[in-house]
Amino acid sequence: MRNVLIVEDNAQDVHFIKRIFQKSLENVQIEAIEDGETALNFFINPTQFSFIPDLILLDIKLPKMSGLEILKRIKSEEIFRRTPVLMFSSSSEENDIQTSYNLGANSYIVKPKNYNDLKTTLGEITKYWFNYNKN
Repeated sequence: MRNVLIVEDNAQDVHFIKRIFQKSLENVQIEAIEDGETALNFFINPTQFSFIPDLILLDIKLPKMSGLEILKRIKSEEIFRRTPVLMFSSSSEENDIQTSYNLGANSYIVKPKNYNDLKTTLGEITKYWFNYNKN
């Protein structure tokens, strides 16, 4: 079973991401968190949730707390330190990119604007993180 956590406040993006991952991967469980505060609670006390993620897609601009603050917390927790975190944001600002890497992001991807590009991008992510990358 592969576990993917999506931290994203846009319900339509979450819907499409889930759909694409479910078609790309066998035995995948996907959970979504829509705000920074709930995400922070997940990373502080993960046992209250149904799984530990194998891959995290994290948006930067979230309600209640930024994805950058969440990233800092993820990388400070021993249980999540080696979990790949992909910043998946509409921001292409150099400061956001550099800050993400400085805080320990494994990758920074600017969200594609249309479904076909999103499908291609997530397909490549799936191949890399679940087929090629050794963790």
